Amino acid sequence: ASVLVPLNQCLDSFFKHCLSWSDLNGPVQSAFKDKVPQVRKYTLDFCIRCIRDPECNNTDLKKNAFKPLIASCMELSSDRDKGVRQSALECMATFLLIFGDRAMYPTMAKIENADKKKHKMVMDLAKKMKDEANGVGNAPDANSQPNVPTPAVSAAEPGSKTASSTRSKKATVKNSPKRSLRTKQKSGSTKSGSSSKSSKVVTSATSVPQAKLIDVEEAKEKLSTSIFPGDIIENIQSKKWKERVAGMDAILAVLNGDGAEEAKSMLGPIFSLFNKSPGWKDVNFQVCSKVFEASKLLIASASPGTTKSLCAVPLQDLLNKMSDRKVEPMCREYLTTCSEANGLKFLFPICKEKLKKVRNPKAIAAYIGWVLTSIQEFGAGATDVQVVIAYAKEWLGHMHKDVRANATNILVEIYKQTGKVLVDKMIEGLKSSQVAEIRKQFEKIPESELGKIDATRAVKGQKVSKEVKMDDIVPRVDISGQVHDGILSKLGDKKWQLRKEAMEEIESIVKGANCRIKGKDGGAFSALKLRLSDKNKNLIIQALKLIGLVVEAMGSGSGKYIGVVMEAILNCFADRKQQIREEAIRTLITCIKAAGLAKLVPYIPKGLEQTNARKDILSALNPVLEKEKLKKSEMKELVMPILKCCLDRIGEVRSLSEVTLKCCVEVMGFK
Repeated sequence: ASVLVPLNQCLDSFFKHCLSWSDLNGPVQSAFKDKVPQVRKYTLDFCIRCIRDPECNNTDLKKNAFKPLIASCMELSSDRDKGVRQSALECMATFLLIFGDRAMYPTMAKIENADKKKHKMVMDLAKKMKDEANGVGNAPDANSQPNVPTPAVSAAEPGSKTASSTRSKKATVKNSPKRSLRTKQKSGSTKSGSSSKSSKVVTSATSVPQAKLIDVEEAKEKLSTSIFPGDIIENIQSKKWKERVAGMDAILAVLNGDGAEEAKSMLGPIFSLFNKSPGWKDVNFQVCSKVFEASKLLIASASPGTTKSLCAVPLQDLLNKMSDRKVEPMCREYLTTCSEANGLKFLFPICKEKLKKVRNPKAIAAYIGWVLTSIQEFGAGATDVQVVIAYAKEWLGHMHKDVRANATNILVEIYKQTGKVLVDKMIEGLKSSQVAEIRKQFEKIPESELGKIDATRAVKGQKVSKEVKMDDIVPRVDISGQVHDGILSKLGDKKWQLRKEAMEEIESIVKGANCRIKGKDGGAFSALKLRLSDKNKNLIIQALKLIGLVVEAMGSGSGKYIGVVMEAILNCFADRKQQIREEAIRTLITCIKAAGLAKLVPYIPKGLEQTNARKDILSALNPVLEKEKLKKSEMKELVMPILKCCLDRIGEVRSLSEVTLKCCVEVMGFK
């Protein structure tokens, strides 16, 4: 003990004055794996002190240590040593108290599914910490804010006294650059800003109050004296299905009529009532459908951001009910309404976790069918695309053919909306038969349809997506630092094997960035230009393919490098080897599509001189000309080559050149 005290003080000083969470993460994770239980326990205690320290940088913690610490705490909560288990639970409770239930929801859901007792212990610890900070039994007010924030898990029911008083006492937050929602605590008491310079008054953030479940008897009492008078509640509790149907019809009449406005303040009580009577899995399909219809109306009418906790309440039973064809349509409507209220990124992970307990393959297939529909209606950009791809690949291994078919269709829809960028990620790790089937489906989609989106829905307060924002789905990566001097020197080496190896390294770098790179090449284009006159003809083909890959991955940012390589690409048109000529044509077409037409105008006439390239170049040129309007001076350079194409002996080339000539006339006029 005599050593531990100064050791802890030393560690705390290091954290306050020298170290960030990015520095601590590695050593802390190593200490969690130490064989001595005391080391694991005291490391957890140190983390708890750091998290609660007012000088702890919230951004640094969330970016560099939040996920690893949570994962370690979950693992250590099952440790053989009692002290370690207790400290791990306390650490998770501290996270819950500081960050709220939104950040901690995935973790708390996993704990609840694995061990409800452990989940309750974490919740109780968080509540105890909150009470200690506020003073036991004393509710905080706007004039005397607690030094530790109120966790979102204990948000009050809208319409209750607590909720109304909270709304009437909202406070404005000014987040300090270091850490908001924390102040120093000494000997268990909190300090106000007037008592000490080192303890500033920090008001707690005002968040939208979440509706939540309450005791069913309390819910009945509230509802029977307000919007559901008479025998409505008795009817929905009846054992006779006709009476339950009548009760639900009466409730729907209220929600669609004069009681709609009052129902907004009764979300928690109504869901609490439905959770018990008639329940989410009534044996009568009419009753069940009407329960989900009423729930859908309530979610749709609520204020944005207030229904997240309630949306998840019926999901487990709803997913099981999707095997019933009579109930499935209303289940799908409920899921769609929840998505419009809270977003697909919120709903998908919760449903995926609950889907593990669904045994009926028809229900699983029906849910995956809804996922496909939601991607079509909201657009791929409304989801975490790479997570959805992982889900679909997992579902491809299911024994039921409908599940596999719907999973394949999800990948096809993502491919249609995002193009070829994520193809490698989609097929990675799959069986060869699955890859062949998926590629077969991809080939059915015309090239002109790739990247198009037909979204019809959006989350409340957002606009319907009209285009896919690929930078949000797959951010671009700067590879200039990875294309180092060692690779560039190998590209000019005398040994063809090393030149080939260098190009393969660049290709792996680009593909490692999901073929989405920023507009810095690190010198790659200049080095690849020399390879287009390589003595080894096979390396010329490889270099052309690599240039096309890099240009496509860089997109419009590659325009500044087109002048570096284009002359060398056009020289390949005159090569004796047919494979090189064909690859040069494909590379030129890729450049037209990716870099933009304006950058290619000086080089297209020379390309059209090659009669074997005319059809492919004009096919790529026409769609771009319709979208990208060139200046008169730029269009003038294309007129003579296009007129020559109009005299080509091949009818298809003449037809394509007429379309191109029409675009020229629209810009320049007949004169």
